[in-house]
Amino acid sequence: MDIDDVRNMDTLDTNSEVLKCSLSLAGKLAEATQPFVPLISSVFVIVAEALKIYENAKHNKNICASLLVRVNIAKVNVEILQLQPRICDYKAFYRFVEILKKIKNFMNDVSNLTSWKRYAFANSVKETFEKLISEFDRSMDDLHFTMSIFNEQQRKLDQEYLNSDIEEMKQFLEIIAGGVTDVESKINTVIDEVQIINKKVNHLIHDPNNTINLKAVKINPKELDDLPDMGTNLTKKSIVKKIYRGNDVACKFTNVIDNGSSGSQRIQAQLVILGKLKECPNILKFYGLSNVNDDQVMVFEWADKGNLKELYEKNDISWEEKIHISLDICRGLIFLQSCDILHHDIRCKNIMMTMRHQPKIANFRYSRETDQNTTYIENVKDIVNWMAPEKMSGNRYNFKCEIFRSIFNLLDILPTVYNNSYRANIL
Repeated sequence: MDIDDVRNMDTLDTNSEVLKCSLSLAGKLAEATQPFVPLISSVFVIVAEALKIYENAKHNKNICASLLVRVNIAKVNVEILQLQPRICDYKAFYRFVEILKKIKNFMNDVSNLTSWKRYAFANSVKETFEKLISEFDRSMDDLHFTMSIFNEQQRKLDQEYLNSDIEEMKQFLEIIAGGVTDVESKINTVIDEVQIINKKVNHLIHDPNNTINLKAVKINPKELDDLPDMGTNLTKKSIVKKIYRGNDVACKFTNVIDNGSSGSQRIQAQLVILGKLKECPNILKFYGLSNVNDDQVMVFEWADKGNLKELYEKNDISWEEKIHISLDICRGLIFLQSCDILHHDIRCKNIMMTMRHQPKIANFRYSRETDQNTTYIENVKDIVNWMAPEKMSGNRYNFKCEIFRSIFNLLDILPTVYNNSYRANIL
């Protein structure tokens, strides 16, 4: 054996030792990072949920955008940590995940009306936003994560977004009314009540063995008075006009089954919700169930002018009045949106009109809760003129589709020549 062979053996021994040390270190590192795996998974789940909240945000989109930027930066740092593992303080990483959860929850709260009321004053929104940002920054520092984009200019931009969204929300609540807010411009508590019932219905859908003890209001038939000197007034084939507690009402014949089955409970819950929707002045009031001549009826407020289609076909409506009608329909839709309800069939035939030409959204046959499965529509040809392009393409129906259809209600009451030309192009 010559000297070169000895050197080669020494080199092999050295490389072997290095490999052993490397494997030992990798094993220890893997063992040390094992407790972080669930936390890392939680980060990616939070990021996905935050993105979904931002995409579906109904309000305060800018505030959500500022927070989403930070959430995404957190995600990038965690991805780097996966590629280049290093020892981190477990408690610091746990706090980091908890702060991301708080940010996601705050995004959810400020992006919809029902949760917004938790922040009764603008200062509360600002304080929470700034506190979350501060906690996030400290947490990133504790983990030695990179935050290169968050300079003074970015922070100034965040404040501008924050102030802009808060002012916009304030103006929205002052203008929209329509049952969304009460006389003190606070979010109507009925919206919360409707959402609670919706959740119970969802539980019933997923587990038919559940029960929900909800019943539609029952009206004593003796409280339904005939019109003076007219007896029972059959105004239409399926509707009888009566007087209920001094108000003209439409009694619509129906057959609501109440046998305690899962389907029956859902119908009763939906009728309870329908009764609560009367808080909105732009939704046709449903008073409850009753009987007329032993036949079951649903009791609604009376619409003197029939539906919007009948109104514009018989009357010359001014442009100013058309705008007011359309705005009131939008108010009704926003109230429904706040309750997480999609009407699914907004068109002139389903908008009832009072003596004062106030529109009332009616016919909730196809309505559903926003997270439920999309509704199957029969006789699509009857409503194709009002369908949004997304729905025609087979995409899921959402609130944007509702707004699209409300705009087409306005088009529907434009001059007949334009209207017929537009219909011909669609069909």
